[in-house]
Amino acid sequence: MDSRNEDDIVSLKSVLSSAHVIHIYGAGLNTERPAHSAVSELKERGWAVAPIHPRDGGATIEGFPIRPNIDDGIIPEVVVLFLAPQRARAVVRNLIIRFPKEDFPLVWFQLGAEDEQSRQALEEMGGTVH
Repeated sequence: MDSRNEDDIVSLKSVLSSAHVIHIYGAGLNTERPAHSAVSELKERGWAVAPIHPRDGGATIEGFPIRPNIDDGIIPEVVVLFLAPQRARAVVRNLIIRFPKEDFPLVWFQLGAEDEQSRQALEEMGGTVH
């Protein structure tokens, strides 16, 4: 493993260990979806979670209210994307517009959400991507 990869891992661990809330896009009421299960798993590990789902906003998962998007005034620390690549791209585009570089969250693409255009845009702005 080269030193850049080691630095990336240290940075990732630092961000994750200090995060108070993890925003999960795609976490709705469908219990068959991995994003729904992620809410329970993260809660068990001690994190507060903000499920984000446009159609299920107003409901709850594990006691956490589902929001249709990130609330105004909130600066997310970690954003996890359980979305199709095209939807992930739209969320990333929105995050880039909404949050300045110094307040930009770590963006985590779950398997299947990867989008090369989004990754490139995030890397060019200096965002943390995993």
